[in-house]
Amino acid sequence: MIGAEKIIEKKKDYLFPSSQGNHFYKNPPQLVKGDMQYLYDDNGKEYIDFFAGVSVMNCGHCNKEILEATINQMQTLQHTTIIYLTEQMVNLAEKLSNILPGNLRRSFFCLSGSEANEGAMLLARLYTGKNEFIALSNGLHGRTHLTMSATEIPMWRADPNLSKSIHFAKNVYDENLNIEEAAKKIFRKYRRDN
Repeated sequence: MIGAEKIIEKKKDYLFPSSQGNHFYKNPPQLVKGDMQYLYDDNGKEYIDFFAGVSVMNCGHCNKEILEATINQMQTLQHTTIIYLTEQMVNLAEKLSNILPGNLRRSFFCLSGSEANEGAMLLARLYTGKNEFIALSNGLHGRTHLTMSATEIPMWRADPNLSKSIHFAKNVYDENLNIEEAAKKIFRKYRRDN
């Protein structure tokens, strides 16, 4: 193993600037193994993964049930484009349509939160015919052009020419108000200020 310092050096040499210094620690560990909620560094130290942010492994690291099903599928058919017919994709979409609430019947399968958010924003544009969005301050929504535009955290905004169609609103969290009252309060303030 090359160690944390060498990894940081290689990040600077080979990754985009917005991927270089985003490790959040003075002395970040080199993670080498995961097992459900646990992560292990190159010294064998065990960590409990409480991180609920980007790149979350919400089903656990190396979940044995998911790993087995994934390996079995990859030994049969690893990947194709959606222009080809595969049974697994439509079966999953059908299963989701049976458990989703209301009249939600259609799925959009993708590989990242950025792509999911970009797809949701496209769907909103198609449905409303409008081109602008409101995003919460200090939110991280992805690394594509539009989702980076909706992200207000400077270290994740690598493109100097982001979309001007995003407007940021202060987070409405107020421990003394329910979400509806807090939203009404911030919208009243916004109307007064603009």
